[in-house]
Amino acid sequence: MKKAILTFVIAFAGIITANAQVWLGGSLGFNTNKAEGQRGTYLFLGPEVGYSFGDWSVAMALGYANSTSAALAGPTNKYTTSALQVSPYIRYNVCNIEKFSFFLDGAFDFIGWRDKYNINGTITYGRDWQTTWQAGIKPGIAFHPTAKWAAVFHCGFIGYSKGSIGGIDNIISPYDPGFNIDFTASTISVGFYYNF
Repeated sequence: MKKAILTFVIAFAGIITANAQVWLGGSLGFNTNKAEGQRGTYLFLGPEVGYSFGDWSVAMALGYANSTSAALAGPTNKYTTSALQVSPYIRYNVCNIEKFSFFLDGAFDFIGWRDKYNINGTITYGRDWQTTWQAGIKPGIAFHPTAKWAAVFHCGFIGYSKGSIGGIDNIISPYDPGFNIDFTASTISVGFYYNF
């Protein structure tokens, strides 16, 4: 019996390894705008590494976001928020149509953030280090122009958030505490992956 179980485990591992693929990638975002005497800038860096086997993938994404709002004239007033995110997830490819694949990511996001004010050179921190988390489904589409490269588009979030980031714009997780269904433009992200 033990030999049969061991043979099954080795065969299953061989099947998974034969179809397995490691990929690296991530996303980069930058935005700047002027409105009502203020300039806002937003930067996001999000590297990812994943392991695919068949229609399933497991991956880990990291993220850093920085959002700044500053006065264009007059006193030097600047408000900055920085956030770090750790996001393990499991991806299931629902279907493939030629070079496109439609998928669902089951994600758990843990976010830590802090904000600070710079008023005429005096720096003060608005809050201590804050944390929040969310768990849910993020649907998306991947486009595979070649066997090695993929462009990935996410849009939407259905899940639960605990904690809050105080309604701060453009930070990685804008959701209020509780259950959320959100398919607005703020949930759109674009990334690129390289398959080994």
